[in-house]
Amino acid sequence: MELVSFTSTIRRLILMSSRIIQNNPTLIFIIKAIVLLMLWFGVYEGFLRPLQQPDRFLINITALAGQQFLNLFGYSLHIEAVSEGTAILMEDEALLIIAANCNGLAVFSLFAGFVLIFPRQLIQKIVFIPIGLLFLFMLNVARVVVLTLCQIYHPDWLDFNHKYTFTILIYAAVFGLWMLWVNKLAVPTITQKRLATA
Repeated sequence: MELVSFTSTIRRLILMSSRIIQNNPTLIFIIKAIVLLMLWFGVYEGFLRPLQQPDRFLINITALAGQQFLNLFGYSLHIEAVSEGTAILMEDEALLIIAANCNGLAVFSLFAGFVLIFPRQLIQKIVFIPIGLLFLFMLNVARVVVLTLCQIYHPDWLDFNHKYTFTILIYAAVFGLWMLWVNKLAVPTITQKRLATA
């Protein structure tokens, strides 16, 4: 008899929980975010990081883009693989090393993950995510360019700008893209439009 009572209580709790979740879009968003974070962590730590992918690719392309941009303005820089990542060198002296934690992957994942779990039409996400990723990549290359120039002209400015200035700017850019997505670009799905007008 007690087992039947316990089972029915559990059933009622599950039913009540599912109703709470279904009627609470914020809770659904948080649950999706946690699931996506766990999935990303598992895939990255389990498969991508041991292969050094996409880290190695992002490190190399970011260093190359920064080096090429500065060379357009008369600098004679080259890049070279080092144990920590890829170095930008001038006259065989390393000015800056782009390592795995500086390649932008965490920021790219954070941006794309938020847009993916936000409840809007898939086609909008397919268009907005690459545009946002390209913008964030260009911002990261600009960061590398400015930090390289800091190292050339004012080495004492490098540490502060690396730790604080660009961290704030990059995350502010991600937040700005999210706000643009949520407030201006994300058109509600047909179901959400019906709910809003009901």
